[in-house]
Amino acid sequence: MVEISPLLTKASNLAQEAHEGQFRAEGLPYFTHCLEVSRILYEEWKIDDQNILCAAILHDVIEDTDTTLDEIRVSFGEDTAKLVDGVSKFRSENEDKAFSDRETVRKVFNRTLIDPRVAVLKIADRLHNMRTLGAMPKEKQVAKSRETLSVYSKLAESLGMWVVMKELEDLSFKYLNITEYEKWKERLDNDPRNSDLFIGHTVSSLEAIVRESDVNASVEVRRNTLWQLRQKSEKIPRFEDNNDAVSFRVIVEDKERLLGAKDNCYKLLGRFREAYSKEENYDRFRDYYVCSKDNKYSAIQMTINTPNGAVEIAITSFSKEEFNNWGVVSLLRRGQKELSEYALKLVFTPLGQVKFFPKEATGVDFAYSISPRLGAQATGLLIDGKESPLSTIIPNGSVIEIVVGEDRIAPEHSIREYCLPSTRRVIDEQLANVDKEFSILKGKQIVEEVLKERGLLNLVDLFSFEEHKLKVINLLYHLGCKGSLDSLYYLTGSGLISTGDFTRELDLIGIAKENLGLTSIRIEGSDEPGILEMVGAFVKQIGGNVGAIDLGRNMKDGKKIFFLRLVVENLNSESEKLFDKLLHEDPRVKEVLIV
Repeated sequence: MVEISPLLTKASNLAQEAHEGQFRAEGLPYFTHCLEVSRILYEEWKIDDQNILCAAILHDVIEDTDTTLDEIRVSFGEDTAKLVDGVSKFRSENEDKAFSDRETVRKVFNRTLIDPRVAVLKIADRLHNMRTLGAMPKEKQVAKSRETLSVYSKLAESLGMWVVMKELEDLSFKYLNITEYEKWKERLDNDPRNSDLFIGHTVSSLEAIVRESDVNASVEVRRNTLWQLRQKSEKIPRFEDNNDAVSFRVIVEDKERLLGAKDNCYKLLGRFREAYSKEENYDRFRDYYVCSKDNKYSAIQMTINTPNGAVEIAITSFSKEEFNNWGVVSLLRRGQKELSEYALKLVFTPLGQVKFFPKEATGVDFAYSISPRLGAQATGLLIDGKESPLSTIIPNGSVIEIVVGEDRIAPEHSIREYCLPSTRRVIDEQLANVDKEFSILKGKQIVEEVLKERGLLNLVDLFSFEEHKLKVINLLYHLGCKGSLDSLYYLTGSGLISTGDFTRELDLIGIAKENLGLTSIRIEGSDEPGILEMVGAFVKQIGGNVGAIDLGRNMKDGKKIFFLRLVVENLNSESEKLFDKLLHEDPRVKEVLIV
């Protein structure tokens, strides 16, 4: 129970008297809820600030009783009164409509940012309500759970309160769809990455590396929320590819040497990369240690692909991990009073979805919070119906709509200057992908020009020939392309593989027209019925045999066109000329290339 002080006793007496005769759905006096919210803050979250605990006990007296805010101000001081008033403003006359009633919320938050302490109080209030939701009617359970997922779990996440967010999400999931909840619970319980054998082996392996590195650190296991796993399945269909279903936290001691903790974290990263060099998925590496996420989450994250599935290893310091788990609650535990940098603003999507942002967030951050693809295509904003540039700092309590332009995979480079660091990281990845795509396209053109002299247009065609496919595999291996044609194109387009190097490897492996005995043809024309039959008849007429074929269709100048690439065996120069003549005689054919 909460340690009783004269101030808390006074608050308890007032709340008990004010709520006299009020009962909760489970039949208990309403006052017990007020005490439970205070108990959660003190016993579970370790917050001992007397003003916050008083506000927890008194949080419903203004809304549900005749007690006035002035009475609280006189008896408990301005700070407690401010907190109670802030919690009350999170409600409307019908709390289930509090966040669907946009006008109510806008009136409350259009001037004042959300005080983190008020948010913590309201989250504790909602957590107790969710823990006792079983006494409510089914329709109330569903409504409260939906609101919790759409508002309160997101609020907890924005404040870095991962432990609390996890409980809120899984409680809501259970009430929304118990069948789905049990299905995902069983899936996680039975996943080999969640077995004692796998966890024991991985933890001991990491601990061994830590000891060998002479670093003082511990290894912990974290399981993601069932709700998050379900949501991620829409983006990551294969459950074994979800790298944080079960993850491992390597927590470096930092109580005495704060600067040493950073060095030790990166030291361990190097050792882990040496140990898991063959298993690491470098595309999923994220470094949030120096530059944290918007909610101040801070860790180095690497992913290894094990036989049982993908697993994340996160490296961080002890103090950072406390914040990663508890967010602003960890600051309140330490008695920190100044929390203005953690204040949040609340905005709406056109459909009424609530989103929380740091006070400096812009329209760019809003667009990317919906989806990176929308962010890349965004050209402007409508703020409460008024046109504004993407760089605008979005106002608190506003309705934001994104103006979408052409389909593209990355925005203009200059837009990265007008967003939060986490959004900038996403944009930088998109811009890097644009550069990579450009290099791949350039490299593909270079490779094709070299291959034309050898009777080929695309190396992939050789995979259709049993006697030739090993040549491509060996070529990619010798050029360091990891078995990927895109890697070949990228390295060639970037200048990392020269035309001379590529030509020499082709000669060594024997990819030449005289060795292969193949002719490659590319045909473009009007997409009409009978194209394939026509080409097949011509090949038969000249005594050839089709070994590989690739057909594509598209629109060009408003007309349907086809692109056909085929590789033919048993042709000589005369039959190639005849084939070219036959193709050009067909009015549907517009362009022909034979190599």
